[in-house]
Amino acid sequence: MTGRRWAELLRPHAAALVGASVLLGVAAAAPAGFVWLLHEAVGRLSSEDPVAVAPLGLAFVGLSLLLGLVQIARTALTRSVSGRLASDLRRRLHDAFLRSEEGALGDRLHGLLEEVDHVQYGVSAVVTALRNPLSAALVLGSAAWWCPPLVPWAVVLALPVIPVAAFAQGRVRARAREHRERRAALASLLAEQLAGVEVIGAYGALPDEQRRLAEADEAERVARLRLEVGRLLPSVLVQAAAGLSLAGLVGVGGWLIREGAADGAGVLAFVGAVLLAARPLAGLSEAVSLWHRATAALERVDAAIGSPTATPRDVAPLAEAAEVAWSSVSVRFGQRTVLDAVDLVARPNELLAVVGPTGSGKTTLLRTAAGAIAPDEGSVTIGGRPALEAGGGAALVPQHPVLFSRTVAENVALGEARPDRARVLDALVRAGAPELDPDRTCVDAGRTLSGGERQRIGVARALYRGSALLLLDEPTASLDASTAERLVDTLRELRPGRTVVVATHDPRVWRRADRVVVVLDGLIAEAGDVEGRWTASSA
Repeated sequence: MTGRRWAELLRPHAAALVGASVLLGVAAAAPAGFVWLLHEAVGRLSSEDPVAVAPLGLAFVGLSLLLGLVQIARTALTRSVSGRLASDLRRRLHDAFLRSEEGALGDRLHGLLEEVDHVQYGVSAVVTALRNPLSAALVLGSAAWWCPPLVPWAVVLALPVIPVAAFAQGRVRARAREHRERRAALASLLAEQLAGVEVIGAYGALPDEQRRLAEADEAERVARLRLEVGRLLPSVLVQAAAGLSLAGLVGVGGWLIREGAADGAGVLAFVGAVLLAARPLAGLSEAVSLWHRATAALERVDAAIGSPTATPRDVAPLAEAAEVAWSSVSVRFGQRTVLDAVDLVARPNELLAVVGPTGSGKTTLLRTAAGAIAPDEGSVTIGGRPALEAGGGAALVPQHPVLFSRTVAENVALGEARPDRARVLDALVRAGAPELDPDRTCVDAGRTLSGGERQRIGVARALYRGSALLLLDEPTASLDASTAERLVDTLRELRPGRTVVVATHDPRVWRRADRVVVVLDGLIAEAGDVEGRWTASSA
């Protein structure tokens, strides 16, 4: 990651950064002002009129107050810039994740929260990298003004600081990588456990899951401790090296005073300046650590945002019935071939039933038409357009519909900020769920609803969308007989002006379909004798 990428990110915030830089210059000059006041105070104390020191005391208080106000204003500006930058990256990363299913849930949550937050450290690192050297240079410059003979000695005594700081930085980078991996692993485990809490309880797996969490949590705790201690190491080593240099300067300063080469006020001002410069120099090493963490996080965020799977699709509902054509489509998951050179056409104004044993590829067939996955070979088109472009216009009802912790109406009208209540009620009725209250909240993503209720909300969502292409995966799986019959009636009524494809095991569906195809071992065959082919496929 080069400085050019950071420049691109910070360019829109140039005005705020310029203002922060001006304030930064004032803050950097303040320590040099303190050194001057110290020198003047020591000089006046040696005079016969100690009262002359009083104005310097007031000046010291005023300068301290000014420095505090400047720091508040600068912090507000830099935090504003870093916050807006992080918000922009988080929105872009969120958009990329919503367009792609790659990566563990916990790892993606870690990226959205912690990785993006780490990028903010880069702004703080830039400000610190500008302020601290300037502050140290001004302070040490004032020291050189008051006691020039100590300058060469200070340079020699400060040389050991550089290799010490470089060594410490390498350790911090390694610790940061380790902590990131442990943190992501902990987030993934927590996401899995919370999603599967019912299964964990039903199988008595709570003790084992608690053990897994304890192990992951301990690994993350140790990694965090090593990182936090490691982050302090550069500052501690720099301060220790500066302390040794300071001790040497005090000895050299005393010798210069005895030799008449320097006065006491100049030596004291020089030593005070070194003390003031030690803090920004130590802080500079920590800023380098923050910079490395921020840059590493930005690289990972940029890689996710730039993923080739995160390509926008046309998601407007298909307005007219269109032919869906699978041409020599093959899909493989690892070493397993799910669909093998499939050729199939779903025609407008018909209800096409796709039957076959579990795991035969029915769901995969629907997902290729919805544009959710791309075939490894062959092509899927909708009205002549690639499904990866037009598939977003289909209304897909998965076997296990995903609900959100919102009202029933908001789940049915997903994608609309203000649901049309009349359309929501109509969709619920046609989906066989007239008893569901549109204002009822689907608590915890619908966990308190029955399987049949969740299924019917998913179907109502597809009907509300009004797409001319309906793709339904086992829509009657959780429904009672009478509700399933009503849903089949609805699907048959919807045929004019639409293309309806249903993957199903339910004879109530495929017996009333216009056409039936059977999926066996990744291959598709027309089912002339429906009962016979279904019996064969289930054997």
